[in-house]
Amino acid sequence: MRRIVSGSIGLVALSVLTAQQIVVANAGTPARMMQECRIRAGEVLRTRLPNIETKYEGQRTDGTHAVNGTARFDGRTETFQCSFNRRGRRIVNFVVNQPGGGARARRNRRSGEP
Repeated sequence: MRRIVSGSIGLVALSVLTAQQIVVANAGTPARMMQECRIRAGEVLRTRLPNIETKYEGQRTDGTHAVNGTARFDGRTETFQCSFNRRGRRIVNFVVNQPGGGARARRNRRSGEP
């Protein structure tokens, strides 16, 4: 009887832990936004994730969240910016900065926004 109760408690604890992880994974946390921005930069710049660093810059006055990053590969450095919606769940804009201060926007594949 003791084993059954102990095993059941372990399964309940595992279920609660898994449910908490799912909630955290769906929340717009800075860590999640940085990772999603890093992945997008890797796709757009065609480089490996170890070459990319990101930093959460905070929520802007319009409610969007800013993540900036740097990619170093093939002897060059590229900087980029991701903007997330107010809830921090979706990239609404991705920009690769041009040398000399310009920027080129990449269309968001999901929303069609520049």
